[in-house]
Amino acid sequence: MCRTAGWLLIVMILGCWTRPTQAQVVEDVFIEALVDNPTPFVGQQITYIVRFYRLQALSNLSFPYTPPDFEGFWRINIEPFPFTQIAQQIEGRQYIVSEIRTALYPARPGEIIINPAQIALPESAFQTGQWLSANLTAVQVRPLPDGAPAGFTGAVGQLEMSATLDRQTAAVGEPVILRLFVSGTGNIEQLPPPELPVLENWQAFPNPGNYTALQQNGRIVGQRMYEWLLVANQPGTQTLPAVNLVYFDPDGLTYRTVSTTPVQIEVSVGEGAPTEASPPAESAVEADHIKPLKTISSQPIRGSVYPGAAFWLLWLIPPLSALVSGLWMLRQRRRQRSRAKIRQMEALVRARRGLHKAATLPPEGACRQVMAAFRGYFGDKFNLSLRQRRLDELQQMMAVRRVPVHVSDQVMLCLEQAMQGLYAPDDAVDVRELVLQSAAALERLDAAWETA
Repeated sequence: MCRTAGWLLIVMILGCWTRPTQAQVVEDVFIEALVDNPTPFVGQQITYIVRFYRLQALSNLSFPYTPPDFEGFWRINIEPFPFTQIAQQIEGRQYIVSEIRTALYPARPGEIIINPAQIALPESAFQTGQWLSANLTAVQVRPLPDGAPAGFTGAVGQLEMSATLDRQTAAVGEPVILRLFVSGTGNIEQLPPPELPVLENWQAFPNPGNYTALQQNGRIVGQRMYEWLLVANQPGTQTLPAVNLVYFDPDGLTYRTVSTTPVQIEVSVGEGAPTEASPPAESAVEADHIKPLKTISSQPIRGSVYPGAAFWLLWLIPPLSALVSGLWMLRQRRRQRSRAKIRQMEALVRARRGLHKAATLPPEGACRQVMAAFRGYFGDKFNLSLRQRRLDELQQMMAVRRVPVHVSDQVMLCLEQAMQGLYAPDDAVDVRELVLQSAAALERLDAAWETA
């Protein structure tokens, strides 16, 4: 009896040594997920953290990571995987812990469930490959308080704003570049441009801006630059009013406003611009030619044999009219070229707005809006109306501009997916993915367009 029990013990030991159990695998490698703030406000930045534990002996192995879909959030990856690696001892065993962080911005109030992140375990001699799943994570998103001031467009966080001008003196018709910089920890990348106040005697034309971000203490600190071309219509001392940005501070639980400082610009009369009227030169000419009549013995002459000033003025009217007409036509052509150039510069901005609108629409409407954004971009670049142009014509336009084939193919793929989405069931179209792919394709297309 004792001998039989001894053999059974040896067999059990050998079996455990040659074939590890699932419990041993979990102990050797496991993951967990959490958020740093489970009750944020809509638009407030939170951080989704995945911690991946593996024994020291497995630290050199590669484990593919699959993030959740983050439905209901706008996301930014803080760092590529792995984010950090630290050593940690758990129950007498030494683990290497890698943290994968993602910045999230809730898009709607209510409870949002984040599906589990997954880590792939490679196949080994003792087990087949498998996926380890983290836990579900619940986030209870609070709506923004009532009483938002006028001008609030959804900015949430701790924000700052500054402004710069490329010059403080300009001539009539000469553009001045205004740049606004919004920075801080908030949903800056999603913000529409701040609304400029009414500018008397000025025209404002938006330019494409840019967004940059960096990681500080596990948080995203971003900066968004907005740019306008300002053109003065009248000379004199002009004042650019302050620009205001209203945002909600989730730490202080209040709405705040940051403003720029009003700036004065000296606008001079540009070359070729009209000036105040001066006395006509003809007055001086006439004064030199008017002589007193000489007296003679005969009867006075009733009329002069030489033509007067009115005669010469009548002769001057046709050439002066032709000159004025030519100058007016030249000015109109310059205006048309200027409008076309401004339209080309605004092409990407208009397309981005269209894609931003598409993200809020149901699938069929979103697909139509994506196609409209691309057609609008091509129309702005060629100064044409392209609402009814076929897709192959758009491809020919890119070929004319010598856009690289891989960029052209990416644009056509987005257009074809949008076209298919018009006739597919609603659940067959991933609107968010289509919008993101279209935005990336437009960015590459615009960069290729400028260098073509």
